[in-house]
Amino acid sequence: MKFLQTAVLALAIVSTSVALSPGHADRIEQRFESVPMQMLMSTVRISVTNLGKQGAGSGVCISDKHILTCAHLFDHGPMEDAVIAVQLKGKKHDSLNTLDARIIKIDTTLDIAILEVDGTLPFSSEVDTSSETSVGDALFVLGAPGGFSANYAVQGFLATKGEGKNPFTDMTGWEHCWSTSARTDQGNSGGPIFNANTGKVIGVLRGGPRGYGVSLFTPVTLVKKWFK
Repeated sequence: MKFLQTAVLALAIVSTSVALSPGHADRIEQRFESVPMQMLMSTVRISVTNLGKQGAGSGVCISDKHILTCAHLFDHGPMEDAVIAVQLKGKKHDSLNTLDARIIKIDTTLDIAILEVDGTLPFSSEVDTSSETSVGDALFVLGAPGGFSANYAVQGFLATKGEGKNPFTDMTGWEHCWSTSARTDQGNSGGPIFNANTGKVIGVLRGGPRGYGVSLFTPVTLVKKWFK
């Protein structure tokens, strides 16, 4: 029942987001009857053990074998030594299935990675590398903050698209990041950023500078060659 309540809540949030995008309401109402559940079911929790250290984050299934996430989940030691476990929703509402995974693509500068699992992922979401999402568009950020199962969603909008110097941080390597007004927490790292109008993944969460009320993410348009 808890999972169903979360799904219903997500559906209610979707209805609210429609109002944030004038001109798209009719099209969104037609598409969004089934999209919220797919967002929830394709988002997973990732546990990593490396050199005796443990960490956790989030990710999103983008095929029946592959998961998109952030690279910094694996920086506690040699990446080839990382033991990676992916937790996803089972057929029963309160059940979790765990699959082993390995890194097959990674860019530590852009902080993005793709995992391959041993087994089959029952749900996946489409990736949008078109860069057509505009500042002000409604977004959903999903993930597993604080160890929650990976069906926790927050709503926001696209604040900046990382053109030139990032206005929220002077840290090297963050210049490319886009930002969202959605508030996130530890454990959300690697979670998907969905365009609320299309239901497609446009990026993965990286983190957020303190005091600005925004979260930064890596747009998938920067690694579009990975999806050809």
